[in-house]
Parts: sequence; C-alpha cells; structure tokens
Amino acid sequence: MVNFVKSAAVALVALTVTISINPAMAASCRDISMKTERLKFTQYLVRSGLKKSQVDFLTNGAVRRANELSKTGMNERGKSCGIAHVRASVLSCLNAIAPGSSLSLEKTGKSAWGRSNLTRGEMLIIGLFHTCRAGAMESFYSR
Repeated sequence: MVNFVKSAAVALVALTVTISINPAMAASCRDISMKTERLKFTQYLVRSGLKKSQVDFLTNGAVRRANELSKTGMNERGKSCGIAHVRASVLSCLNAIAPGSSLSLEKTGKSAWGRSNLTRGEMLIIGLFHTCRAGAMESFYSR
C-alpha cells in the first residue's frame, strides 16, 4: 500500500507540475481522443495479466468516471480545449503513469467502484485513475 501511495502522489505532482510549468502544453490541447486512450488503456490491462472481467470493469469504470466531468466550472484552459479533451486527458494520464509490469492478482478484501474484494492491481489502477482525474480537475477547472 505504501508503494501505491507513493505512485499516486508522484503521478499527481508530475501531471500538475507538467501542465503548470508548461501552460503551452495545456493551451495547445494536443490531439487526443477518448476512443484512442480507451483502446490503449484496455490493451495495457490485457498485457498486465488481468482477466477479461477485470479489464472490462476497470475500462468501463474509468471511462464512466471520466465522463462524469462536466463543462460546468471549467477554467479558460478547459474551455479552450473542450470537455472531450479534458475527459480524454484523464485516460491519457493513466496510460502514461500505469506501471509497466504485470499487476498483482492478490485479493485485498477492499471494495471500490461497486465491486468488492478487489485485487491489489485493481486497487492500484483505481487509485491512479483518481490521481489523474484530480490532476485534470486542478489543471482544467481551478484558478
């Protein structure tokens, strides 16, 4: 769990610092799409050794929660990029920071996103997702 917290903290700092230090990156609204980022994320999960049901659960959960972001309250950066870009950037971040190795299949007994007894790998991905979503909210909704 300590490694998870460290990974999540590093990811949030990295995303926030990257966008804060380089406003041109956010202002340029690089060309990303939810479809492409979703595919990359799904492929990563499959390569990580998760079962199809776990891949579907995490992919659908991440997309659903990214789509909960709304236009309401966006700052100028968010408005100039648009809600589709903001949502896709959450998955883009997740794809960028997800661990490169296989995910632990050890059960934790913990629940999240409406499912119980998640594996350590599932919990790691959920935590990283929320880190990326928080970074997007910091970058595209505040100030």
